Amino acid sequence: MRRPLPALHRGKVAILGDAAHAMAPNLGQGACQAVEDAVTLAYCVAAADAVADGLADYTAARLPRTSLIVRRSEQIARLATARNPVVRRLRNGMLRSMAFFGPSAALRQADFVMRWDHPALSPAGPQSS
Repeated sequence: MRRPLPALHRGKVAILGDAAHAMAPNLGQGACQAVEDAVTLAYCVAAADAVADGLADYTAARLPRTSLIVRRSEQIARLATARNPVVRRLRNGMLRSMAFFGPSAALRQADFVMRWDHPALSPAGPQSS
């Protein structure tokens, strides 16, 4: 998906995983995001007074994170498959230069992907994933 959906629910129906936010496999997050969706959906619906409210909380909690990861995955896919020789040289040079910053440099770039808090653990509840 190049453009995120406006919501991950409509009425009393929710979607999750690839149905909600298909992405290129560059970040290895397809199944991970589906699990995060399922956990968040279950929590939000159980914590709400009404199913519709729980689904709205689910969308609010998941849409910002999944949209960011979908966009980043698309950017990496474009960079990885670049045909322009200048872009490829820059990409390859950037990857080689990361060795000078130590092994944690690459891991720090993935922090936003690897860090996720269950909505119950977030300070503001389900809406701050």
